[in-house]
Amino acid sequence: MDLGIDGKSFIIYVPQYRRNRELPEAKQVRVEIHAPTVGMLMPFAHFFGSDGSVRSDSLEDRLSLIDQRVRACVLKIDNLSLDGQPVTSGAELMDRCPSTDMPLLLEIVHQIDRLSRIDEGLAKNCASQSGGSRVR
Repeated sequence: MDLGIDGKSFIIYVPQYRRNRELPEAKQVRVEIHAPTVGMLMPFAHFFGSDGSVRSDSLEDRLSLIDQRVRACVLKIDNLSLDGQPVTSGAELMDRCPSTDMPLLLEIVHQIDRLSRIDEGLAKNCASQSGGSRVR
C-alpha cells in the first residue's frame, strides 16, 4: 500500500538547462514530474535530518537516492536527446545520463525535492483525520 499523495499529482517542468526556456515552446524540453508519495520516500528517510538535509556522506547512498527518485517521479520527458538518442522517461535519463553532475539532472532532482515538501503555511492548515490528513 502506498501512503500519501495519490500519485496523480504532477507538474510539467520546463528546465532552464541550456537556455531551454528561450526556445519555441514546441522545442522546449518538458519534464512531467510526479509528486513523490510517502511510500516512495520512506526507504530513504534515514538519509535525511529533521531539517531536510542529507545526513549520509556516502556517495553511493546519495547516488542511489537520486536514481530512485528520478526513476519513480519522472514518468515523461519531451524533446530531450542524449548522444543523438531520445530520452522519454526518468529511467531512460538515469540509464543514459553521462554524469550525476549533469546540470539538467540536478535541476530535475531539485524540482522533485520541492514537490516532496509541504510548506509551513500548508502544514499549519492540515488536520488529522481517521482517513489521513487533509487541507482545510
